[in-house]
This record gives sequence, C-alpha cells and structure tokens, in this order.
Amino acid sequence: MQSLETKPLLVDTSRITLRITHEEFELLCQDNPDLRLELY
Repeated sequence: MQSLETKPLLVDTSRITLRITHEEFELLCQDNPDLRLELY
C-alpha cells in the first residue's frame, strides 16, 4: 500500500462548486503544510 506522500489524494468536485478567494486558499495551505494543493 502506498502512503499519501507518494500517491496524490484527489477530491472529485465535479458535482459541486467551490468558491474560495486567493487569501482563503493561502490560509488553507498554511493550515495544511503537509498537503500539496492547487487552485484552478
């Protein structure tokens, strides 16, 4: 079994709309430094 460090955790958001500002995204990243997050 692979750990989260080697296997990405993908969240399917195709059925919902997420609205987050760049500032909120920065806070999310700061609160979760162990995750690699991308904002599209």
